[in-house]
Amino acid sequence: MAPQGLATIGLPCSSFVYMNSATSQRTLEEPFGREDLEYVRQANTLAARVCLLILLITVRQCYFLLEQPMSSKMGSYAYGTLYLGIDHVEKHGHKMKQRLEQ
Repeated sequence: MAPQGLATIGLPCSSFVYMNSATSQRTLEEPFGREDLEYVRQANTLAARVCLLILLITVRQCYFLLEQPMSSKMGSYAYGTLYLGIDHVEKHGHKMKQRLEQ
């Protein structure tokens, strides 16, 4: 990747969102959640790898866009604090109107 390049990253959010917190049992005190569940363990592994990738991207003086829903708690957990510590990271987003099908 050339300097000033942009990497877009899509990390599966299913175990990091509020709707799944009763099952994954992720909290600020237990950021890795129920690692006895395969999907939680896989999400933890992928999140760790994404953070390493973000660090590499930053060292190479590039930009990254990490797609996560506004309700994702990924940034609050252990892996997320790695990329939140980088000085040029910003959080963007907006609320969307939900269209309900009847």
